[in-house]
Amino acid sequence: MDIHILSAYIGQWKWFVKRHFKYSVFQKLSERKLAKYAQFFNIEIDELKNPF
Repeated sequence: MDIHILSAYIGQWKWFVKRHFKYSVFQKLSERKLAKYAQFFNIEIDELKNPF
């Protein structure tokens, strides 16, 4: 999977998704945006925030 496919599924522009890959930016994402990612990957938001 690449940024183009992920951005299409999430409904965000490619540069937004690429920016979200930065740790500092990812930690500041809203619950709404995190919910989109979690729904796409079929996991809970907590698992997305704390993978270990």
